[in-house]
Amino acid sequence: MIPCCMIFLAIEFKSMLIEKRPLMDTGQAFSFMLIIAGISLLIGNLTEKLHEKEKKLEELNLSLAELIVVDPLTGLYNRRYLEMRIESEIKRAKRKGYSVSFLMIDGDNFKQINDTFGHPEGDRALKQIADKLKSLVRDEDIVARYGGDEFCVLLPDADKKVAMDVAKRMCQASNDAKLSISVGYASYPEDAETSDELIEAADKALLEAKRQGKSKAVCYNPAENTT
Repeated sequence: MIPCCMIFLAIEFKSMLIEKRPLMDTGQAFSFMLIIAGISLLIGNLTEKLHEKEKKLEELNLSLAELIVVDPLTGLYNRRYLEMRIESEIKRAKRKGYSVSFLMIDGDNFKQINDTFGHPEGDRALKQIADKLKSLVRDEDIVARYGGDEFCVLLPDADKKVAMDVAKRMCQASNDAKLSISVGYASYPEDAETSDELIEAADKALLEAKRQGKSKAVCYNPAENTT
């Protein structure tokens, strides 16, 4: 419709300007106004459809972004996102001069649940633990599934005392669940200077917690956590 209207308008203006034809009469003016109204209506409809498509594209992009960073089973962040955030939080901590703490968490009897009750029950236990972990942290903290029955919690602007309190609350809260947990925790800059070192320190503390028994929270100690 628009090309036809544009051709009509071009012919009219050519007649008026080049051929010096008199201005349009009343009937032509009315037709001209109808054409302009039609063009405006069509442009409005096209604009509305464009906005709808842009909205759908934005929603699709958000869904894709969520798939990239979220664990589909638990709804927690995944390992890729966690490692990215640890890196950025330590850089921010270096600039602002505060501590960052990190917790490594492992299910104590996950294999037994799977073997006894089946994988669907194991999945439900993982979801239950994930929900409990999220309920025990601040909005700015990052809870992620590291893999299997391992979880992690990143605590920005939190020293080792804060990490200890969180770790103990998590162990206590898991006692009434089928899947109890053990926790190892460490802090920047006290225990590590880089994100890799922080993860390694917390992992060593977790190994010590598992060695001590179920539902334990252990702080990284370089003198003891040497393996």
